[in-house]
Amino acid sequence: MLINTPTPAGKSMTATTSTLELTEQNFEATLAKGGILFIDFWAAWCGPCRRELPALEALHARHAAAGLVVIGVNVDEQRGDAEAFLRDQVRLTFPIVHDADQSLARRWAPPKMPSVYLVERDGTIARVFPGLTPVLGGETM
Repeated sequence: MLINTPTPAGKSMTATTSTLELTEQNFEATLAKGGILFIDFWAAWCGPCRRELPALEALHARHAAAGLVVIGVNVDEQRGDAEAFLRDQVRLTFPIVHDADQSLARRWAPPKMPSVYLVERDGTIARVFPGLTPVLGGETM
């Protein structure tokens, strides 16, 4: 599956999605569903990421039936760091992709950790939320 993503210069580039998954779900198939996507770039070492993930899980649980798709992109160098965090700290039911080689991070260029991209059904990025987003970080939920 291909998604058109903007480059910092405002041009468009195509991001492919062929990375190692932490879940059994197929990342490309998840993107192909055509729903509204929240794509969250995060790392186990990132404190704000740790605070935001439970709120993304709640968002996913509340709105998945309506077509909202949440995908986590973990950028830890070691897959085991992400696996340990997910096993010991938070339970997530949305798919997580391990981006050890940073290929997705290079293509999407998240400005901070965490960064959440809101992607419309047609693949257009509607908004980027850099850093801890108050509504997702639990401060206003």
